[in-house]
Amino acid sequence: MRGMAGVRGVRVAVLGGDRREAEAARCLADKGALVRVWGHRVVAGAAGMGAGAGLTAAAGGPAVAASLEEAVSGVQLVVGPVRGTDGEGRLWAEGGPLELDGGAWAALDREVLFLIGSADPVLRARAEQAGVRLSEYRERDDFAIWNSVPTAEGAVFLALKEMDITLHGSRCLVLGLGRTGLTLARLLGAMGAQVVVVARRSQQLALAEAMGCTACHLTSLGQAAASADVIFNTIPAPVLHAGVLRNVPSTALIIDLASAPGGTDFTFAAARGLRARLAPGLPGVKAPVTAGRILARLVEQLWSELS
Repeated sequence: MRGMAGVRGVRVAVLGGDRREAEAARCLADKGALVRVWGHRVVAGAAGMGAGAGLTAAAGGPAVAASLEEAVSGVQLVVGPVRGTDGEGRLWAEGGPLELDGGAWAALDREVLFLIGSADPVLRARAEQAGVRLSEYRERDDFAIWNSVPTAEGAVFLALKEMDITLHGSRCLVLGLGRTGLTLARLLGAMGAQVVVVARRSQQLALAEAMGCTACHLTSLGQAAASADVIFNTIPAPVLHAGVLRNVPSTALIIDLASAPGGTDFTFAAARGLRARLAPGLPGVKAPVTAGRILARLVEQLWSELS
């Protein structure tokens, strides 16, 4: 992999997103990329969103385009938001979705590399029609592993805000031992929590035991939940359904980290008076600068691999 100097002189458009994408744009500009932005704040405290009005960039930093068409004209690389699209081909942005209209697609050179967290079928079809190379990065192992750290720290932060007991000594269930679950289980264990990892695959259960956690098969979740102080879910499936939630103590806290709609029956949880929070996208909420630097690092790596 080349260093960040690999983006020097590359013409980049950063579109939509939130403070993560703004920080990524700054990082790329610092390393010599020629960056234009559209659809988010460039510097903290700048007024306006979306249209770019009132935004300012530091000297030598990202330039704010006067229009979306100007932002993408002649660029070699487009960086879309981590959160991807809205199901109708529009890019997610903090100030409202961004529509890539015909003028914007026409302004893009053929074979330009378009990086985005995830794309819906509408955006994929438009990119193919325009001859644009679309690459979805959110599920890449390296990106997900890097992001698992701010996600785990954000989950712990939310738990500490809402709990009236310490995590040390508490019984914490971590549902799923993927990239986020693994980092979270390790962090909770280092804090002195009694960590129960709930998973389905035998390899994950064996790994949980090797880490010093208690392993529990997903089919026994209802029994394990009956003694939980905090439940952290990372499984994007309806695992915390009514049958399980009936067993959860009324004092327990549920933090669902899975992508919306999460894996919790929030309606049933509310009816039971349980505290259940859906908290996807924590890197962008709790550590946007770190998350933005992670994104810039990934952009550089993908440019090296795909350009």
